[in-house]
Amino acid sequence: MAINAAVISVIGKNGDINDSITSVHKLMNSLKLLATTIKTIRETTKIAASRGINMKHYRNELWVYKLPAQLSAIFMKRMFATNNLTRRIMELHGNIDDLLYICNSVYKEGKINNVSAPLFYQSLEDITRRITNK
Repeated sequence: MAINAAVISVIGKNGDINDSITSVHKLMNSLKLLATTIKTIRETTKIAASRGINMKHYRNELWVYKLPAQLSAIFMKRMFATNNLTRRIMELHGNIDDLLYICNSVYKEGKINNVSAPLFYQSLEDITRRITNK
């Protein structure tokens, strides 16, 4: 959930909430946005750890996010270009209510536990402002 929240927040902040597929493609094709996603994942995994989750159990999934963000972004972009299943999964995440639930759950937990996550918090606050101003 923490990784998903990070990805969703970057997509939502930098794309069109009403056109999720185009927004996802924008993320998957942008090294800059992928690097921001990596940094945001680092923040949201700290939020997960603040809940008492032992992140050592997820070493195999998280190691790539510990590399320099630009390098991780290159790996992610290549994965999206070559792994049809991963790309398709990203494209299918389109239920706004479900996506916001994931983000808001992680957001609230981070705030309750006083975890510093400025990229994630700002992204979700920007998305929330855009939604409420419609």
